[in-house]
Amino acid sequence: MMVTEVDVFSVSVRHEAYADIVSARGTLDLFTAPRLQEILLRSTSCQARHLVLDLSSLDFLDSVGIDTMITGRGPWGARKGRTLVVARPGTSAHKILDILALNEVVEILPSLEAAVQSLRTVPRR
Repeated sequence: MMVTEVDVFSVSVRHEAYADIVSARGTLDLFTAPRLQEILLRSTSCQARHLVLDLSSLDFLDSVGIDTMITGRGPWGARKGRTLVVARPGTSAHKILDILALNEVVEILPSLEAAVQSLRTVPRR
């Protein structure tokens, strides 16, 4: 019987004019968080003002993953940008973000479409 290694975490980045969109898939934990941290550090070379962290495809999220996510958003905050986190209601990622009241630190939205729409909507005065 042949056993193949399964990639338990993958991350992709898409640079748009309005935001850097970082999408994570799989397990974000102590062992995989350094990959996310590396991506967030490399993404700062793009000058987008806002950051969208799409966690809608995560199977698991632990405290190290959350710490990496929160501290990694620093460069966008320095640009006075917004950090939007996509986490579908009912998922484990959404539950842990809710329990930790991270909606007071970042904006949590149910879909990538909602996050993009939120960034494109200009508040009226």
